[in-house]
Amino acid sequence: MQNENTLTNQELNELICSIPFENHLPRPKKWARVDCGEIEVYVGDRLYIVALVEKIPDDIDEVTSNQVNTEETVVKYLRSEGFIDEDYAYIGMQRFKINRDGNEEPS
Repeated sequence: MQNENTLTNQELNELICSIPFENHLPRPKKWARVDCGEIEVYVGDRLYIVALVEKIPDDIDEVTSNQVNTEETVVKYLRSEGFIDEDYAYIGMQRFKINRDGNEEPS
């Protein structure tokens, strides 16, 4: 399923630059969106993976489990399809919608 990008290349680069380990890794020159089932994923230079996770469980243990399962699924798919190599940096993010009244709510 091909969908419209949620994040722009500039937003993805800004995200990477805000992470402490970034100064040890090269800044990506090109980003590609990859749909991993229902998971929206961006791959930068076969090295960076940004996955937007939709489901926000109520329990903190479920949040952790969901993030771990999502990472395993995404990495396995991207490797099998040749999008990434052995070394990569994975970033899992929760996606939020903004209400018209300005309050955030889970999507």
